[in-house]
Amino acid sequence: VILTDEIGDFATMTLKPNGNILGPRLGSDVQKVFVAAKEGNWSFLEDNSIEIAGHILESHEYDMALEPADPTTTASLKSNDAVVILDTKVTPELEAEGSARDLIRTIQQARKDADLEVTDRITVEVSWSPAEIDAIKNHEPAVMAAVLANQISWLPGEAEPNVKLTKS
Repeated sequence: VILTDEIGDFATMTLKPNGNILGPRLGSDVQKVFVAAKEGNWSFLEDNSIEIAGHILESHEYDMALEPADPTTTASLKSNDAVVILDTKVTPELEAEGSARDLIRTIQQARKDADLEVTDRITVEVSWSPAEIDAIKNHEPAVMAAVLANQISWLPGEAEPNVKLTKS
């Protein structure tokens, strides 16, 4: 988690004038207000009113929204005072962790298929591509702990893992 007070690179505050309220009051000038709002040509006043296109909008005549720069990875809080940004880059470390979790699921399924008890200790033989084995070797202790393995043997194999297990 990274906290920063500088959210300008990630989101902008946008003004959303309420046309239902402003239309009767401003008449055709309401269109000028909408254009100015879209262009960002407005300013806050000390009493929470807004100066825009030669008019003053009271707080009940508009809404403010913190609009994310990239809505696929960023979302604003309803309070409009913070944004959440997800780092969606998959690093080799994250990919290896994901592969280790996939292997855990595969081993757990093999355990279930073999009608082993949840508490049974096992010995596991994994045949998998050498690249995958190398990538997840750092996760071996976590895999062993998750599946209650006393030992894991790694053998070169195909792109998908093939698992054999025996009760220890």
